[in-house]
Amino acid sequence: MIHINKTKLFIICSIILFFTLYISPQDKEDESFEEAMKQLNSSYPLYSKGVDKFEKGDRKGASDAFRECIQKMPRHAYACYYLANLYYIEKDYPSSLAYMERALANIDFMQELSAYADDQKSIKFNSLRGTLEEMWNSTNSCRDSRAIELAFDQIDKEEGDMEIAARQRQKSMERMKAHYLYFYGNVLLQQQRYNDSLQRYQEAIRLNPQHADAYNNIIAILYLAKEYSKALLFLEEAEAQGLDEQLNLKLKESLYEALGRPTEGILQEDLTQKGAETLGVMRFCLDYRKEGEMSPPLYENCYIVFSQESRSSVIIDPGVKDPRIEDFIRQRDLNVKAILNTHDHADHTGANSFYAQLFSVPVCAPKYDAKYYDPPPNRLLEDGEILDFDGLLIHVIHTPGHTEGSLCFLIEDYIFSGDTLFKNDIGKIWAEDEKKTDEVRKKLLLTIKKKILVLPGRTIVCPGHGKTTTIAAEKANNPYFSS
Repeated sequence: MIHINKTKLFIICSIILFFTLYISPQDKEDESFEEAMKQLNSSYPLYSKGVDKFEKGDRKGASDAFRECIQKMPRHAYACYYLANLYYIEKDYPSSLAYMERALANIDFMQELSAYADDQKSIKFNSLRGTLEEMWNSTNSCRDSRAIELAFDQIDKEEGDMEIAARQRQKSMERMKAHYLYFYGNVLLQQQRYNDSLQRYQEAIRLNPQHADAYNNIIAILYLAKEYSKALLFLEEAEAQGLDEQLNLKLKESLYEALGRPTEGILQEDLTQKGAETLGVMRFCLDYRKEGEMSPPLYENCYIVFSQESRSSVIIDPGVKDPRIEDFIRQRDLNVKAILNTHDHADHTGANSFYAQLFSVPVCAPKYDAKYYDPPPNRLLEDGEILDFDGLLIHVIHTPGHTEGSLCFLIEDYIFSGDTLFKNDIGKIWAEDEKKTDEVRKKLLLTIKKKILVLPGRTIVCPGHGKTTTIAAEKANNPYFSS
């Protein structure tokens, strides 16, 4: 019998696994895929360089890299897509269209290429199992048998991980193809080929029913064509997909006006409770866009809260300068006392300086977010503080998670939750790794349970984005808390 040293066995298995996973297969079963794999490997550094240049705004450098990439692999769909984007930015729509057609023509091939690579790995996995079985049958050493068992386990794990990655890649490819169709529709739209662009947008949402931007563009085209009923059908379909807050709300308001529907609550909403004698609350939905970006607007909620008696008021999270805010304050003869921020992100703070100067008031911001402000806030807020503006009492609640300093403001029966708590959701967590993200999320959930969900069920939750809700509704329906 052959006796195999355990260390030697693992070295052998490691070498075999290395060649299985990283060296191009030697079998020549499919010459076209074999050649494409070589092209893909040789073009990867150029593609990666192009993406890096693109993200840094170096258009020429990106263009040169992507062109070289395509020279090495003519069917590189991803490089074609980026070139289409570069031409689109330069408003060379015919060239953009040509590269998008190439991208769409080859995106399925890229998926097939990935599947081919997985198949080759599976073949090698099976071959390796055969080798290990021979080793197993050739030894009666317990130590060697255990080592071979561990090698089998490693192969099973590697193959299982590969299968999971393949399924995730398939889903990702479907979303990518949907986005390619959407972008193709955008190019066609710029060429005023409206019916063709509609077709591409509809293909995009068939592949990805969550593609809000495709819905927005379909609704816009139908609205401009005065096909209001058709536009409404797509709007309702998008809302049924849970995309309410990702839709173009200005377009929705215009569509409702054209159909003779009430528009209250879309872009502004009076949240003052009926019969209320002390507190008034107005929500303005603001259209925030990052400068230079072509992405759709992010709608952010700015609130004006005021005392019905003293007329003292505060502005919470003015992310965008909007004439409706000043008009409302002048018309109601309100005396603004301060600008309050729930956290430091630009979509909540973008118009701080404008309104602070306009009304000659301080900016009050979270203590632990202050380092991100420019200019610095006038007053730093901490957990447990109570602000008193001529009887308008504001309780400050620290809820770190979305940002280190995130705050909520409790004013009578209203909790202004910023990006801490939304209707049926919580704020997004950013951290350096998945483990840290999970830790921060768990702490945030615990904080919300201890500090926010203990409020009376009737308390109205006024989030930084989206529609208002109540504490009772979130305890019953929010998936993070209702289980």
